[in-house]
Amino acid sequence: MRIGITTMPPRGVAISLISGSNERCLARFFKDQETNDGADGNLQLTANVVEIEMIFYDGLQEELESNFDGYFEKARVLELNAEKAKALASIENELIKTDYKCWKHADGDLSDEEYSTTKEIRANLRVKYRNVEKAETLETLSKIANA
Repeated sequence: MRIGITTMPPRGVAISLISGSNERCLARFFKDQETNDGADGNLQLTANVVEIEMIFYDGLQEELESNFDGYFEKARVLELNAEKAKALASIENELIKTDYKCWKHADGDLSDEEYSTTKEIRANLRVKYRNVEKAETLETLSKIANA
């Protein structure tokens, strides 16, 4: 995801140990640095940044730098899949909230007219669900989730 940064690591990788753990670290990958004029008139430095939690070991920095593109893509896919899972769970919860009306309609306790709004909401949620499943970038996913 493109975010504002203060500095770009020399080889695009920054590792920080996770507090309270001697074995786990957070590896951040920085790619496609850009400098633009900010809204306040100052220069703004941005980059595509993804991160992945890993087991720390001697030589990890060199490993990540030498295989940067592969690790960057792996981190991007993991981040995308995690965000997709959150978005899909949210949509599923919204569908669950309308299940009762579906059952009432199926049992004949709710007329077609009374059910029409719920039916439309559920149809829109199912479209949104399918679009989330198809999303290939965090930016696309964000647009879908906020629509």
